[in-house]
Amino acid sequence: MNQSIFEIKSNVCIAPDVYRMVLCGDTSNIAAAGQFINIQLEGFYLRRPISVYDCDENAVTIIYKVVGGGTEKMAAMNAGEKLDILTGLGNGFNLDICGDKVLLIGGGVGVPPMYYLAKKLIEKGKTVTMIMGFNKESEIFCKEEFESLGVKTYVTTVDGSVGICGFVTNAMNEVEYDYICTCGPEPMLKAVYNESKTSGQYSFEERMGCGFGACMGCSCKTKYGNKRICKDGPVLVKEEEQRLCADTDDVVDAHGNSIDADGVMLVHQDGQLHLGAAAVGTGDQNGLLHAGDGQTIAAAKTAHV
Repeated sequence: MNQSIFEIKSNVCIAPDVYRMVLCGDTSNIAAAGQFINIQLEGFYLRRPISVYDCDENAVTIIYKVVGGGTEKMAAMNAGEKLDILTGLGNGFNLDICGDKVLLIGGGVGVPPMYYLAKKLIEKGKTVTMIMGFNKESEIFCKEEFESLGVKTYVTTVDGSVGICGFVTNAMNEVEYDYICTCGPEPMLKAVYNESKTSGQYSFEERMGCGFGACMGCSCKTKYGNKRICKDGPVLVKEEEQRLCADTDDVVDAHGNSIDADGVMLVHQDGQLHLGAAAVGTGDQNGLLHAGDGQTIAAAKTAHV
């Protein structure tokens, strides 16, 4: 992990409420596709974790969706403004265990980290196919960018306005593959898990506090013990996952908090949200953390805020 100052080179809208921001600065700590950066914004208590869309030795590119005050502030920023950013966070995808024919699946803002992964897989001589899922035609972004890499790209839309009608799983039978890498909302990951016929790596969008493993707020249970999504993840191997194969739509994190299919944390009955061993604030029924001074702190989701 490295903390440094980045300068915004560009920040443009590429789809309704979706922006691509190019940030110039020290990218030496970004070592793997699937990692994320954590952005400090003036006036907000928590940093905003955003997955890496692309990266070179001089700049990192992110794609984010406006879903709250933090990302709304980001959308209004201009070239030349500077941001305090933590880089090199998370484990990223392990290219060495991928097969020769890799199927990438991204849903909504789970699409961006698949682009940098596709570039890295192609560098290793892998055959890459992409499935991207959106609700409707107006929300589609980055299709041409994947195709420019030589990646065969399938688009699914829930309303059938473009491509295959339905969800990403409706396109999976169209592809010959021996490994899967995917990122998106948990209900989508669960559907891919159940539909897939091979091993794979699943990148989770998770609420987190610190973003580097100190607060333990994003811990989840796996077959090999508790893991922190921000530190030991966000990428987990299919065989270690427990959440995606659960019979119920609700899952329980390492602290006994129930988390529903929409990612909303349902706090303990005593009203305390526990991050690790200590209760750091009072949680409400919507999973919001209230600091002692009455400030409301909305927990962030990777790649979303």
